[in-house]
Amino acid sequence: MSIFKKATKKESKLRGAFFGPSGSGKTFTALRVATGLGGPIAFIDTERGSASLYASKFEFDVCELVDRTISSYVSTIKAAGGAGYNVLIIDSLSHAWQELLREIDHLAKTKFRGNTWSAWSEGTPKQRMLVDAILTFPGHVIATMRSKTEWVQEQTSSGKTKPVMVGMAPEQGKGIEYEFTFLLELSVDHVGTVLKDRTGEFQDKIITKPGEEFGQALLAWLAEGASMATPEQQETLIDLSIKAKVNIAPVLQKANVTTLASLTEEEASKTITWLEGKLESSPDPAAAAFPYEALPKDEEDFPFDRTDPTPDVVPQLPSPAPPNEPLTLAPEPQEVAQPPSEGHDCPDDPEPSVAVRAIFWKAAQEIGMSVSAFGKCWRENEPLVVGEKLGLSPEEIDAIMIGA
Repeated sequence: MSIFKKATKKESKLRGAFFGPSGSGKTFTALRVATGLGGPIAFIDTERGSASLYASKFEFDVCELVDRTISSYVSTIKAAGGAGYNVLIIDSLSHAWQELLREIDHLAKTKFRGNTWSAWSEGTPKQRMLVDAILTFPGHVIATMRSKTEWVQEQTSSGKTKPVMVGMAPEQGKGIEYEFTFLLELSVDHVGTVLKDRTGEFQDKIITKPGEEFGQALLAWLAEGASMATPEQQETLIDLSIKAKVNIAPVLQKANVTTLASLTEEEASKTITWLEGKLESSPDPAAAAFPYEALPKDEEDFPFDRTDPTPDVVPQLPSPAPPNEPLTLAPEPQEVAQPPSEGHDCPDDPEPSVAVRAIFWKAAQEIGMSVSAFGKCWRENEPLVVGEKLGLSPEEIDAIMIGA
């Protein structure tokens, strides 16, 4: 089966970056465009309360970020996503970069003997973490960035020259522009130049004082295409996958996506129907605790038919698996059974119960073992060996076997 499929446009969310020199109107423009996009607006303010100056003109909720570390940015972005805001404004993303540069300088001096190159081995993952938080936000994102500025001489209509401040590259990590689908450069005259536009509708256009109408035009294009999974559908998928004890990651892979939010409304509906069928057809809840058994055995059983069957190695994608719980060991038996006397045949050891595998699977999740690795380990080894590979003591293994 081909891994390629017909390209279709889906509803998408804005990932926009507005940058320019001081006084170009980045904050005001971001609020106007966000208002045009519609829905509740969350505002992360690192500019010492500058956003609140516009509270009488726009309706939004603000978080004044005093701690400008990457981790603080990330946690606040996730909090906004969890609170259900439709638009997130980050003003400014440049402070995160400045703070990271200070941290790199400190690491180089204290840990890497002045070697800044080595210090970036710890800085780059943090920058990536910030970018990932922005890209996975469930709504629209508008990030402002300061520009490096310089003064140039410009000739007026009268023939005289005057100094003019112009913006250069944005103050952020190299290549940050690649992470956004829309780039707008603002001048001190409040004129926006579209440098990058994945919509194709506004590329290279010059827009004087972009505002609410511009936001509405962006929204119209973004809303075209297949509808995306609703928050209610995503919550239902998480709830059903936990109840059915099915790892949803391979199912997402079949749809060529990595998150529930990336499913279309139709795909989410098909997945919900499939999971409901799993619950109805599984009389033994414990039997569904093993993703490698509970997952479909053939193409027809999957809600999607796009790629090859489930791969041997399942990627460690975010999944709504139930939280890990400590192993519950059965109490030691009060009486120890005596071995049979000579002359009596011992019966064959019974097959390990489903409950035993369920407990072992929880232990495997705690150490980060993948679904396929656990399945292979279980099939090829005795329970005692499996338990040892999972880091369980002989006493714990005996207690599990007796209790199950």
